[in-house]
Amino acid sequence: MALTFATLWVPGALMALVLACWRRAADLSYAQKFAIDEGPFAHWAPWAALAFALGMLAQRLNRYGRSVRF
Repeated sequence: MALTFATLWVPGALMALVLACWRRAADLSYAQKFAIDEGPFAHWAPWAALAFALGMLAQRLNRYGRSVRF
């Protein structure tokens, strides 16, 4: 079960990283306007923190899932 959830968290982490990069590029005028204009997720740092947290969660779930004996 842990390996299933770890597999699902990896694409979420990558998507959050893409959104962080898009927001940062929009701030530097390298990309088009970011889709979210207001609120806490209108900045790049929450997206980067979310990507880091989801990546760490996926890594720990993978480690736990591979260590469980059936």
